[in-house]
Amino acid sequence: MISLGRHLQRVVATSRGGIPARILMAAATLVVVGVFIVVLLSRKGESQKLHYANALVVAEYGLGEALMKLGENPGWKEGFANVPYKDGSYTVSLTTKERNDSLFLTVKSTGRSGSVRRSKSIVFRGEISAQGDTLWRQHAAH
Repeated sequence: MISLGRHLQRVVATSRGGIPARILMAAATLVVVGVFIVVLLSRKGESQKLHYANALVVAEYGLGEALMKLGENPGWKEGFANVPYKDGSYTVSLTTKERNDSLFLTVKSTGRSGSVRRSKSIVFRGEISAQGDTLWRQHAAH
C-alpha cells in the first residue's frame, strides 16, 4: 500500500506541475492564432484597397473607350460587356431618355476588380442642329 500511495503522490504532483504548463501552452496558442488572424485581416484590407482603386481605373478606362467609340460612330448604342483590362474588366451601357423635348444619353461604365465594382457615368444632352443632326453636349458626370 505504501508504494501505491507514493505513486499517487507522484502522479498528483506531476499533474499539478502540468496544469500551469498546459495553461501556458493554451495561452501561447491563442496568442499565435490571434496574431495570425490580425495579419490575415490586414492583408485582406490591403487587397481590398487595391481592388477598390483598380476598379475605378478600369471603369474610367471603359468610359474613355466608349466615348472614343461614340466619336467614331455617333449612332453606336451597343456598349461593351466584360472587357478585360488591368486585372479586372469593364462593362459599358448606353441608355437614352426623352424628357421635356430634350434627349439625354447616359454612358455608364462599371469596372470590376476582385469582388469590388465601381461605376462612372456621363450624361449628355442632345440638341438638334439647324441641319437636323443631333449634337451631344455634356450635361453631368458622376
